[in-house]
Order: sequence, then structure tokens, then C-alpha cells
Amino acid sequence: MKHRDIQKPARPFGHRPCGWGAALAAALVFLCAAQAPGADETVYDENTEIVLTGTVAAFPPAAFRRGMHVFLLRAGGHTYRVLTAPRWFLRRIGFTLQQDEKVTVVGSKFYDVNGELALLAREVRFPESGRVQTFRDAACRPVWRNPACRNASCIRVFHSAPAPAPPAGP
Repeated sequence: MKHRDIQKPARPFGHRPCGWGAALAAALVFLCAAQAPGADETVYDENTEIVLTGTVAAFPPAAFRRGMHVFLLRAGGHTYRVLTAPRWFLRRIGFTLQQDEKVTVVGSKFYDVNGELALLAREVRFPESGRVQTFRDAACRPVWRNPACRNASCIRVFHSAPAPAPPAGP
């Protein structure tokens, strides 16, 4: 029997020699797009930054948007959705809010998927105690994305400002 008389087995339907390479490339493109900065979150825009003082109105039933903690802020006759940080980060730093608590939010305004005005919080200030909770650094990047912050055992020390000291008396 000669070499050319041997028949090659038929290829399965849709099989191509480079099929695995193309599938791998497509998977890598998909994964890179999913992990790209800003692909899964709203980008903080300093040009739209505003400061609102009001009270915590509620915590909506669907209070998490892609892992972000959301609360409603009542200020100036309007109610705004405020996105703060992922739940794991809030638990780690001991961040809590109470309904009807007075807060000042510094944040970037944007329109959510429902066309409603919302805020991406840079920091939340508590006027009564003087405490300030920062969620974005000076470059507007989320502080929880910083590897040093993620792995720090003393995260509360670095990402939760202490209350100011009372003024010295005469």
C-alpha cells in the first residue's frame, strides 16, 4: 500500500486547524475587555463634581449596583442615588450610615441606566462628628483598588479620617 492510497479521516464539522487559536484569542479579548478599568463601573469625572448636604433618606431594596453600596440622599428638595464603594470595603473600614443621618457628599454626578441623576461619591462627610470617609484618592481612583489598601491589616487607620480635636479653651 502506497502512502497516497491512505485516506485521511474526515474532519468533524466546523473543525479548522486554527480553531483553538482563534477561540483562545477571542476568550482573551473578552477577558481583557471585562477587566479593563471602567468597564464595570461608572468613571469618576471631576468636571461634574458637586457637593450636596442632606439626610440619608433610604437604602433601596436593590441597594447594590455591580457590588457598589447605594443609598438615597435627600438634599435641596431632590433625592439622589449615591454610589459609595463595594460592600467588602465598607465592612473592612467599618463604614455605616443611619437613616435620617445628616451627611455631606462630594461626588461626580452622572445619569444612571434609568436616566435619573446619581452621584459617584468621592467622600462622605459627617458634619456632626467631623468624620470624613474618602472613597477616591487625589487622582479620583477608587481607594479599594490600591493593592496596598486591599492587603493592609490597618486599613481603618489610613482610610478613615479621625474626628477633629475639640478647640482648646481659654
